[in-house]
Amino acid sequence: MAIRYSKKTNERIDKLVRNYNAKINRLAKSGSDLVLPRKMSREAVVALKNSVSNRADLNRRLADLSSFTARGGEKFISVKGTTLPKYQYETITRYKRLLSRRINAKIKFYTEERPKNKGVDEYSTYAQMGDKDYLNAVAKKNLLLNKKLEDLSGTDIDTYIDLLQRNAKTKSKELWKENYIDILVDTADTYGYDKVKTDQLVRRLNKLTPAQLDKLFTSERTIQQILYYYKPIKDLGIEVAVKDMQDDALVNFDNLYNNLDEILAEYE
Repeated sequence: MAIRYSKKTNERIDKLVRNYNAKINRLAKSGSDLVLPRKMSREAVVALKNSVSNRADLNRRLADLSSFTARGGEKFISVKGTTLPKYQYETITRYKRLLSRRINAKIKFYTEERPKNKGVDEYSTYAQMGDKDYLNAVAKKNLLLNKKLEDLSGTDIDTYIDLLQRNAKTKSKELWKENYIDILVDTADTYGYDKVKTDQLVRRLNKLTPAQLDKLFTSERTIQQILYYYKPIKDLGIEVAVKDMQDDALVNFDNLYNNLDEILAEYE
């Protein structure tokens, strides 16, 4: 859901950007040997607004600007043998702290929890099964959290901050829920699943909150498999997808429909 920028919010952004650009101009004229960020043009402000979909992400991006406008934010500090501006160090620290909480929570979940199939726990945990989401979380930890400042310099730091910012964005669960329901309907229709049963599935799933559906998707195989059968429709075309996967797709839909009470037991 897009942010509604009120007059008060726009005034707050405009004031921060003016202070940000004024400090860059002032320091640039002083002739000091500092690492200064790019000024925020009108186009850059529009791009920043368009890049965020909720106030949490907006506030984080504005905090990035505030780290520079704060007194002494431009000064160099030494961290573990690396010299960098204070505002860059504070930005890196802030995003790493946020991402550490998110990624480590995911790894803990995948290490301790077992996926369900038709509402019943499977034998092994996600990690023991080599689940791709678990492996992706471990890879993200290595990429985003295990990077050492002493190995970075100059443009490497800018690139790293950009990587942290992009991965810190909060995903809209409301939009995700809408997209998932649309994909389920499209997949069921393409493979010729019973329309009455499809409508009942959609009605039951729509009663879940976006957070509940997100949690269900993480834990239940029959819910996850909808995307598995949807992908060939887009990648290979309807004719090939139906020929190669229709029987398996219909079995998965039946497994989901016939076991829906058990699958949704902890959510309804």
